[in-house]
Amino acid sequence: MEVLRFILLILAFLTVIILTGLKGKALQDFVHRVTQNKDKKD
Repeated sequence: MEVLRFILLILAFLTVIILTGLKGKALQDFVHRVTQNKDKKD
């Protein structure tokens, strides 16, 4: 059930990205920021 909820979350996230019309660079910047936050974990 956790996996299903996770998949739904990803689908919703992708839908938001499409609706907001983010371009590749904006998406990369967002992913980069999230990755940095994960690495720091402070």
